[in-house]
Amino acid sequence: MDWGNKTYLITGGTSGIGLQVATDLATKGAKVVIVGSNPTKLEHAVSQLPTGNHGICFDLRKLNKIGDIFAQCAEWGIVFDGMVHCAGISPLMLVRDNDVQTMLDAFAVNYFSFVELVKYFQQEMTSASAASIVAISSITASQASNRQSVYGSSKAALEETVRCLAKELMLRHIRVNAVALGAVQTKLYKKLECENTSLGNRYPLGVIPLEEVSGLILQLLSDDAAYMTGSILKMDAGHDVWLR
Repeated sequence: MDWGNKTYLITGGTSGIGLQVATDLATKGAKVVIVGSNPTKLEHAVSQLPTGNHGICFDLRKLNKIGDIFAQCAEWGIVFDGMVHCAGISPLMLVRDNDVQTMLDAFAVNYFSFVELVKYFQQEMTSASAASIVAISSITASQASNRQSVYGSSKAALEETVRCLAKELMLRHIRVNAVALGAVQTKLYKKLECENTSLGNRYPLGVIPLEEVSGLILQLLSDDAAYMTGSILKMDAGHDVWLR
């Protein structure tokens, strides 16, 4: 695929999966706009990319202001060919320890912001016909996991919305898919592994490298997935079948 004339919006683009996707797209010649809430991390992430790419500092919990992201991109004259929603909050807590604000923040970033982002993205002035949207989900959306009731529920809501939006946006040939991930080599996983040294035993094929996740996302963005929409692709390193 020729990525040279493509532009993509990536939330959570300052670290982890988001930064890997942004880097891989930019390396292939595409333009990216990365969204992050930490100005220092955002500046550093943009500095790692080739010139001509953009960063927008924005807190996705400000749901009523998400349109500002697209207003800024319109000023730059950007029409998007795709969007990847990598931003996420993963609180770990038992229900007895549930904190209302933490719960609201997780759903705001993981789920509600995605709906608002798509609302603006799907407008004809904002995105090209046959654009592609990819959301990052988790195997916790369909598999019970300790201390992850809030996180898993937000991802389950995300997955159902992916299916509904795929149907809604089909008239513009905008594809909407999600990737449900197991353990990925991120800072969060390393933290969890320190708390539970046997965590890796649940993934017989090993903890998933960021490059592998990015490769699957780029495939969904590309013309190779032109006939895929409403799909939830699982990449869990064998976790599901191993534990059955």
